[in-house]
Amino acid sequence: MVAHIMKKYRAHPLEVVIIGDRIYTDMELARRIPCDFILVLSGETERAEVTNLKEQPSLVVENIGSLIK
Repeated sequence: MVAHIMKKYRAHPLEVVIIGDRIYTDMELARRIPCDFILVLSGETERAEVTNLKEQPSLVVENIGSLIK
């Protein structure tokens, strides 16, 4: 799905970021592209889970609105 969109817009992985709330699905998708991953803590994942990860997200924010500031 993502590869199709990237191809359509001629986007390079360095120009793409995945934003999501699940470290085991959304972050894995970003890792496979490979591109940056922004984790939002307003969903499934809690901050305590992030500290134990071997691979860290590119950025962690409380909610998606935080990205606008």
